[in-house]
Amino acid sequence: MKLYEHGDMAMVEIERLPDGLTESASRILLEGKSNQHCHRGNGTWYPRVIGQFVVGYFVAKKTALTHLEHGEETGGNLKTAEIADGVYEVRRQSELTHEGMKQVVD
Repeated sequence: MKLYEHGDMAMVEIERLPDGLTESASRILLEGKSNQHCHRGNGTWYPRVIGQFVVGYFVAKKTALTHLEHGEETGGNLKTAEIADGVYEVRRQSELTHEGMKQVVD
């Protein structure tokens, strides 16, 4: 199993896509605390919110993730995270506190 953590987003490799998904034209996988803190990927995105943490599914093929907080999109310094080809469930990161599970905010 592959797991990628990218700020407040995690991608967990799964065997196949669930049935009934609709592809999105957007490449924004998860929005952070402002519109400038979006996680983007150049694969195929299938949004589907399930509960508090699952936000959708992503098919990666020669994919790089980007996040504006980690570089400048227009200045050529945008940092990327390469991920292996595969099918992933995209989740909001969570952490266990003495008050229970809560979302990580990036």
